[in-house]
Amino acid sequence: RSASERPGWRKVLAMIEAGEVDVVVAYHLDRITRTMIDLEELILLAVDRGVGVATANGDIDLTTDTGRMVARILAAVARQEVERKGERQTEAAEQRARQGKPQWSTRPFGYERDGSLREAEAALVRSAYTDVVSGASLASITATFNGSGFTTTKVHQHRKDGSEYSGAWDTPTVRHILLSARNAAIGVYRGEEVSPGTWTPIVSPETYRAAVHILTSPTRNSGGGGKRQNLLTGVAHCAECGEGVKVGWKGGRKGDPKAYAVYVCRGKGCMSMPVDGADDY
Repeated sequence: RSASERPGWRKVLAMIEAGEVDVVVAYHLDRITRTMIDLEELILLAVDRGVGVATANGDIDLTTDTGRMVARILAAVARQEVERKGERQTEAAEQRARQGKPQWSTRPFGYERDGSLREAEAALVRSAYTDVVSGASLASITATFNGSGFTTTKVHQHRKDGSEYSGAWDTPTVRHILLSARNAAIGVYRGEEVSPGTWTPIVSPETYRAAVHILTSPTRNSGGGGKRQNLLTGVAHCAECGEGVKVGWKGGRKGDPKAYAVYVCRGKGCMSMPVDGADDY
């Protein structure tokens, strides 16, 4: 991660800038700097504030050209090792996927880490597929999940902002689970189906594909009730008296052929404006 994503290191840099630091101590230089950009920022601060760097392998004097050269070489070597490790991990992940082996960083809902079923959870997922194929809405399926007593597998894990996942279900989370080929024991690598999985399926591939067809159909109503209307209610205010606006009707009552909606001042009726024209604008 870059320095901007490491609040602890940002705090150290702020202390250096404030003149509160004489020496930065670390086990190795690569525990301090993760990128060449981070290193150059540290070098500039070290030269400006006269700060030293001490590691288990010896001190690095960033205020001299030789010390800076050594630091840059060490940082480049560390970066190359990180990239090589990443390539090996990517190759291993692809190989496992093509061999149909499970590769889950966290336990998936409905499964144990070894690919066997956690049957009570799997039964809930299986029922959800049946409901989707039968025409049930995602909202009703989500309500069933929340009423089941089960939480998401992320419960108590921390988000990037430090807050915890509550474990409550929402429709995007339920949809994500139902769209996972894992539930039909299909191995996927970077979004592409690559092999049959060696783990136990929750549903058949036919049931899974039927649900995917329904959930991804462009004609599926995903909520919102169609075109949004009356966009300015609760937002716009009358320029004369400052009151908010509401929707009224002119040319007759609502539903009459010649009637049309207008925004009307809630106060003294200072203004009236056709809704369609205002919303389109």
